[in-house]
Amino acid sequence: MTQLSVVNNVIVVDGQALSDLALDCLRTRTLQLPLSQGTTIMHNFMELDEKCLDSKVGPLFDIAAKEILLLRTSNQAVDKRRSVDLANALFQSFTPVWTSFRILNYTYHMEILWLWALRRADVIDPPTKEGKHQLHRGTPFYFLAVSYFLQRAVRHAMMALEWADLSDQQLQDEGILGSPGILQPAAKTLLLDQSPDNYLSDMVKGIENYMAANLEPKRNQPKGSLIDGLRSGMAAGTLDKKAGRSLTVVLMEAYILDNLGTIDPRLTGMELQERGNHILTISRLLDEAVSKHEVAITPRLGRVKPSMFSLGVYGWFPGEVAFACQIPNYEGRPAALFQDFAQRTGHWSQLSPGCADFILATKVRNEVAHTLLEDPILDRYWETGLASVLSALVDIATRSP
Repeated sequence: MTQLSVVNNVIVVDGQALSDLALDCLRTRTLQLPLSQGTTIMHNFMELDEKCLDSKVGPLFDIAAKEILLLRTSNQAVDKRRSVDLANALFQSFTPVWTSFRILNYTYHMEILWLWALRRADVIDPPTKEGKHQLHRGTPFYFLAVSYFLQRAVRHAMMALEWADLSDQQLQDEGILGSPGILQPAAKTLLLDQSPDNYLSDMVKGIENYMAANLEPKRNQPKGSLIDGLRSGMAAGTLDKKAGRSLTVVLMEAYILDNLGTIDPRLTGMELQERGNHILTISRLLDEAVSKHEVAITPRLGRVKPSMFSLGVYGWFPGEVAFACQIPNYEGRPAALFQDFAQRTGHWSQLSPGCADFILATKVRNEVAHTLLEDPILDRYWETGLASVLSALVDIATRSP
């Protein structure tokens, strides 16, 4: 009978630590690289031997996974709980290898490692029709997300975090893992929780610092902090899960872009498009938040056609309808829009800060979306625009019309 145990957070199968076998699959290679004038330099680098993983680690991984699945399908609560602990230890057995690559910043190999483990697990424990698994996968998806973050592949990282969160949530729903009020590391990251027991807490803290240094000073309505408003909205559910995830992506990408340290202080074309997409994304989320109140607001409109603009102004800024309607159309003119907004020219000066932020978002959403991404005006006003549309979203999402 197979004996499974956990030693130093890694799994041991019949006396063999899976982590030791995985470390044996690291290979050091030496390359002779040419330099100038016929000279060369010897460069050592480390790589992962996947064939070694298949032959040396794979068989014991499969044995352990099958034993864990037997416990997972048991009728005994203690067995189900033990299956989770063993599954975590099974995947944590790969963290020594992952850490070796982390030290060297070999992010590609870090990704390959977790993808190998997840593919191996899928063979033993294929998904059900609902996409669920019995072998808990919170650990590998979480560290796969960290690996993607280190590659600055934020959207891939967020997808991996979503899968980690779903795996944790499945256990919580079944009463196996904690209670619904206890957040696991993936959920903490997705909700921008900076608890120190989260490996990605430094990134969350970096996002908060970025917002405090770069966005807060550019706000029109600095009541409360943006990050606190977003966290409150996500915790209370006034910002639904979809909106919360989209906001986390935007803020993580903004933070990473801010830390790229490009030599040229001007934005490159790709960065310009990404930053424009951030403003558009939040403007679309604001449109969705306003639309949720359409039934309640529409009777106030009279003969005015319901739209993002009319619902928002009549719902949240009824005393400013006359001024808001005097703001000109900026179709295809993002430079003029951001300049007038920032300088408060014309009727913009008659709007309250909150209403001005909201009008900016509606103009971005409906009048300049198709030309915004290629306009160099973003180089100058991107953070002003981002701070304003974020403020509008927090404002609309946290109070009733």
